[in-house]
Amino acid sequence: MQKGLVTKIIWGFLAALLCLALVGEMVLFALN
Repeated sequence: MQKGLVTKIIWGFLAALLCLALVGEMVLFALN
């Protein structure tokens, strides 16, 4: 298995989680 590909997928997943967390916090902040 290509190690570079797995690393890219993992980093992409982490980046997506971080973006979702930031968007979620902004939405909650806007609603409050």
